[in-house]
Amino acid sequence: MRIKHTLFFAAAALLAITSVSCGSSGSSSEAEKTSAAETTAEATETAEDTTESESQPASSDDTEIDINDYITARELTPAMWKATAPATGNQLFLMGTIHVAPEGELEFPDYVNEAYKNCEGVAVEYNAKKLTSDMSVMQELLTALVYTDGTTVKDHLSPEAYEAGVNAFKELGLYNSMLDYYNAGFWTSEVSSASILDMKNLSSEGVDWQFIEKAEKDGKEIVDIETLQTQADAMMAYTDDYASYSICSSAETSREELAEQLGEMYDCWASGDIDEFIDLEDPGDDLPEELLDDHAEYMRIMLFDRNKGMADAAESYLKDGKNYLFMVGSLHFAGDKGVDDLLAERGYTVERID
Repeated sequence: MRIKHTLFFAAAALLAITSVSCGSSGSSSEAEKTSAAETTAEATETAEDTTESESQPASSDDTEIDINDYITARELTPAMWKATAPATGNQLFLMGTIHVAPEGELEFPDYVNEAYKNCEGVAVEYNAKKLTSDMSVMQELLTALVYTDGTTVKDHLSPEAYEAGVNAFKELGLYNSMLDYYNAGFWTSEVSSASILDMKNLSSEGVDWQFIEKAEKDGKEIVDIETLQTQADAMMAYTDDYASYSICSSAETSREELAEQLGEMYDCWASGDIDEFIDLEDPGDDLPEELLDDHAEYMRIMLFDRNKGMADAAESYLKDGKNYLFMVGSLHFAGDKGVDDLLAERGYTVERID
């Protein structure tokens, strides 16, 4: 069972595209919508031809899914580490996060609150609030996800995967033809994330979002560990064949099964069972043998290469004496190639805090 760790970015990007193309009544100005639609000339032309009927649900499912029904963890004991530079004594606290969570403010244990209280700022994968507050940032992300060689997603996905993707979007009233200009990896993330948008008591404003808001309120620094392009590259880590397989698999997953997966992921995070995230990312025995190399390449780009970049950033903060609360998705600490392991290999003293 694989859990997608780009859910928030995928959901935010999808909502932006559909609001631009379908003329939804949000708070954005017409000028902002036009700017986002012009990520490519083709996308703009398609958006002008999009009709309201394209975004209407093809079918309806009145079954209400409440994420709280799938969560068992009631107290939070998330995984946290303290990294110390032996030569200088500089310290950095690191915590695994989750990008979607139940609605409402989470109550963190004392060791997390103390780490935040004593930090000068928070370092997050990428400040996702900029996607909702700065249209130029959203446009930059969307531009990175558009095909520029004259092809559309139909040229990259299998016919079955394309149809499954379109149907998944239509069922939630989110499809419009502008989406065809976005790449197969983006579609894969979208099909995985679209069904969470209407789950009861589930918020895409996860742990990092809450600490970003706290830091804003408290006047603390907010630092991006990764660039927006790195985040986009993670969404594009799928080969065409692997994307086609993943979309068809996701389309066959019921909303109840997805809620079970999200609930399990949340429980692992809340209880600090960090290594369980590697098992959650395992494609299982159902993955065709011819796609094993594709999956390995996906994991390299989406996870292992990024872990190295995150460890580089953490090391630079330690060298510069920057006392940030360092927060990235929990999967980046799982297994024996996590950020904590990489820092230990580089000579830093890394201790689990609880």
